[in-house]
Amino acid sequence: MKKIWINRLSHIFLFGFLLFVVILIILGPPTSEDDQRRVVITDQDVAQVGVAFMRTWQREPTLSELRSQLQQYIREEVLYREALSRGYDKDDMIVRRTLMRKMEFLAEGQVDAKDISDEEIQAYLAIRPEKYRIPPRISFAHVYFNRDKRGSETERDVKAAIARLDQQEFDFRQLQQFGDRFMLQNHYVSQSPQEIRAQFGEEFATQVFQLSPDQWQGPVPSGYGLHAVYVYDLEEPYLPEWDQIKDRILADMLLEERNAAKDQYYTEILRQYQLVYRGSVPDILRGGEGN
Repeated sequence: MKKIWINRLSHIFLFGFLLFVVILIILGPPTSEDDQRRVVITDQDVAQVGVAFMRTWQREPTLSELRSQLQQYIREEVLYREALSRGYDKDDMIVRRTLMRKMEFLAEGQVDAKDISDEEIQAYLAIRPEKYRIPPRISFAHVYFNRDKRGSETERDVKAAIARLDQQEFDFRQLQQFGDRFMLQNHYVSQSPQEIRAQFGEEFATQVFQLSPDQWQGPVPSGYGLHAVYVYDLEEPYLPEWDQIKDRILADMLLEERNAAKDQYYTEILRQYQLVYRGSVPDILRGGEGN
């Protein structure tokens, strides 16, 4: 009888032990709420607060300032822990983006601020010359003709004005008398294609760079109407010497390295996750049918 009782008791202990193991696996090791709510402030924390103050104000804090900063640090730590305990970090887009950005900062930090040789900079420039080419620039005068006002006679009026302008010296201030009032300028100095495109539109910007200098030509269409145009200076596009744009190239090289490090960092982390797509997600990621 005594032996049977001992066997039953051992079975109860074994069952209890196995139940404890299952609970431990499911819920994890028990933690004390007191431990979770205990904020330990050390001399190292005080030193970090002092360093942060010095970086901002470029001087050591007074005792009163250090006390105030330390109280703020404790306040932030307490509120941060309480927010985590309440789950406020979940489903919050701002928090998600902040944490994601911190992960990317860690990846960028893997890029060494190593010295890049002149040979490497020149090689980078050699395979990307168009990225650093200075665009052409043009200086020109023009006379504007309003299509809404002149109708079908607009093109004829442009050609007639060109014939008159070719026979005399012109003054920028007097150009308007040959055509119609224009809301912008009658002459432009050292303009890039992008600048002209913003002012007159794509068609005008394309055609004006094809005109021969030192003669009136037209009509050249724009978003406003037609123009007689006189090009008096044209600067051809050119590629600067590499040492003149060395700093810009170096900055671009470092940016590419940082972006590559972020991509590699993400790829390595992604390998640790299993992505499960349901519903229309696979089609969306593929771009949809026929795309």
